[in-house]
Amino acid sequence: MNRYCLRPFELRWLYATLGVLFPPAPSAGLFVGICDMPVEAFFADVFAKVPKVTSVGIRAAIWVVAFAPFFVIGRPRTIAGLSPADRERVIVRLSDSRFYLVRQLVLILKTFAALLYTQAIEVREKIGGGLAMSRLPQNGGPAASGSEASPQRLLPLVTDNGRRSHV
Repeated sequence: MNRYCLRPFELRWLYATLGVLFPPAPSAGLFVGICDMPVEAFFADVFAKVPKVTSVGIRAAIWVVAFAPFFVIGRPRTIAGLSPADRERVIVRLSDSRFYLVRQLVLILKTFAALLYTQAIEVREKIGGGLAMSRLPQNGGPAASGSEASPQRLLPLVTDNGRRSHV
């Protein structure tokens, strides 16, 4: 187990936050609720693969949102102890904060939530016109034979040293 994995109380805060960002399907017209997805496994995988500074940033974002009800709506509870309506009020107020850092910490959680959410096959098929990653050319396909650029070669990444790299 990675030492940067989330603790049980942090996971409760995270589930409460993600439930606001991507609520259960019936109430929001979404294809699937994010809390029904493998949140813990996803973030354990993220923490195992990202640089330490990124995992610290994610954890900081969770903590800021968790304790925001004290400052944002004057409630002496963490985000997990609020009603869904109050959770939404907190997230909206944080997203509209006049402080750039606060807005960006919420954006970090929204970004990783979107990465998790779009992993659901039902979601990818609805938003991607039926194209799923499993439908990319496999071994022996045009991308693998070299007659066409490989999809992996088209994705630039920034490496730990800040240089652009292609995988």
